[in-house]
Amino acid sequence: MITVLICDDDPIVRTALEGYLAREDDVHVERSVDSAEAALEVLDAAAPDVVLMDLVLPGMDGIAATRRISARPGAPAVMVLTTFGTEEQVAAAISAGAVGFLLKSTTAAALAAAVRAAAVRAGTVITPELAAHLAQTASKESGEGSIAPQASAERSPSPTTHSDRGTSPDAAGGSMPLPVTSPTSADADGIQEADAAAARFALTDRERDVLELVCEAESNARIAERLSLSESTVKSHVGSLMTKLDCSSRLQVAVRAFELGLVSAPHRRG
Repeated sequence: MITVLICDDDPIVRTALEGYLAREDDVHVERSVDSAEAALEVLDAAAPDVVLMDLVLPGMDGIAATRRISARPGAPAVMVLTTFGTEEQVAAAISAGAVGFLLKSTTAAALAAAVRAAAVRAGTVITPELAAHLAQTASKESGEGSIAPQASAERSPSPTTHSDRGTSPDAAGGSMPLPVTSPTSADADGIQEADAAAARFALTDRERDVLELVCEAESNARIAERLSLSESTVKSHVGSLMTKLDCSSRLQVAVRAFELGLVSAPHRRG
């Protein structure tokens, strides 16, 4: 039985999600709460397999909550819920440790399929509805092109997944500063893996710097500021990354980077 914790401040949404999942013989909603703080309290006493986390919440937001939950030993899989999705939000959620993303308007069948995929860590899960929404709303700016959803995702109610190959099992979330400590053997293995992957795709040191910040959901302007580059230079590097990693958007670049071990992925159970 897959156990689920729902965290959303809208009682109508909570009721709808509970109703959708109640139809499934292999899924049980363990608790339903209206804030991230309440969700963290539940997790102190219970161990659900999957958390459905609203992105926008009073108090602690969904990204911060996802980061806190994912850092826990034996953390559940966190699926982020959103009324509308942007590439920046999705990339930020990946960096925080989310394993999937759902529009609140997703179908009952897609919701159930996404929960099952998250529970077995099938990879990064994006439902067809969200993939299509991102494709329609993505920026046309150079270096920030739109997503081209896979045809299979457009035809099927099942969520699109990206396998978690190459993730470092004990790495911290990408958007949090890492403590300055002596590297462990696992850290060293992660660094060697990233170096090998970067060499395989012929990434320059500067492209790797830019990639790290893309995976932190930073804009071109912010990356330029942090790396003391012009914005046009950053756009050029992002375009080069998209070409080398065979991607059509910044979001795909971020997902691909985590898959290949080019950047550190958040800790995940199992």
